[in-house]
Amino acid sequence: MRKIIIFILAIFLTSFSYAEFVKPKVIDTSIQKKESEELFNKSMSIFKSGNYSKAESSFKEYVSKYPETEKVPEAKYYIALCNIKLFKFRQAQTIVSELLKKYKTGELSDKLKKLDSEIKKVVEDMDFMLGIDKVSNNQESEIELIKSGDFDKAIISLLKKLNIRKDYMSYFYLGMAYQKKAEIKYPKQPVVDYNKLAIQAYENAIKINGGLEAIYNLAKLYELTGEIKKSQSLYKKIINKYPESDIAATIRKKLESLHYEGNL
Repeated sequence: MRKIIIFILAIFLTSFSYAEFVKPKVIDTSIQKKESEELFNKSMSIFKSGNYSKAESSFKEYVSKYPETEKVPEAKYYIALCNIKLFKFRQAQTIVSELLKKYKTGELSDKLKKLDSEIKKVVEDMDFMLGIDKVSNNQESEIELIKSGDFDKAIISLLKKLNIRKDYMSYFYLGMAYQKKAEIKYPKQPVVDYNKLAIQAYENAIKINGGLEAIYNLAKLYELTGEIKKSQSLYKKIINKYPESDIAATIRKKLESLHYEGNL
């Protein structure tokens, strides 16, 4: 009997010591809240600066470190926006779809529904263009061609696609390719006015789907080619339609500058 009592006592003492050893540390929630707010604000600042790749990483760090905080849904929303800015539309669509399953009402839900609708239009166009690429021997992505400076190849590919189907993305990238060609410093003035071709492409894109980027690029081209009133009209349209966007803040300064220089 004595041996049994000693054995039980030994187990009790061992269990007590182990429990003390693995006792979780008490986290100061006030410090954690402050740190999470600092990281979120830092992520927002990076996003507003236009460094979307870095902003995406920062928001992901926030979600990973503080998964239980109330701003996680908002952080995920901004990750989706970063993906859109980086042309990663499918990743953005996945994030938005997951959020919509959880948040079906409220301000965030309204934003998500609007964003989801816009992404679906883009993805639909992308699916169509990828389908044509497969038929035509897997041509390189027009975006990559434009980034690499192979504007002529991008233009030819886009014109072929537009000959089959008129869609916003093809016109938008066509405008971008023409615009980039116009920026090249040629030894002799080219016969073709690439700025005018870019303007036509952006105008066609806007007729299909008045996207912010197409309107902004068109406004800049109007300003560049001396059509100040048209440029001013589009700038004001962006401010009215997207008052909280970073582009709207840039435009307000631009309009002040144009007014100061006597162009308005």
